[in-house]
Amino acid sequence: MHLAGTNATAQETVISELKAENRSLTSKLAALESSYKELALDKRVEIDGLERDLEQYKSKFHKSQSEVTRLTRENDSMREERLQL
Repeated sequence: MHLAGTNATAQETVISELKAENRSLTSKLAALESSYKELALDKRVEIDGLERDLEQYKSKFHKSQSEVTRLTRENDSMREERLQL
């Protein structure tokens, strides 16, 4: 009878230790999950900002390209007029 009582106490101790370890691991997992979500959100915001910047640069590039085309045509037109004189 005494052995059964000792064995039960040892099992209760092990169970108690496992529960404490489980709480600790659960807490660490929750902290890691929270950090992951924050980093993922930061990265998403960063990517969105970069995509927005890229679109702005593309727009500026196309405007510049159009301006170069326009100026080239004007220059060519002026050159043609001078040659005809």
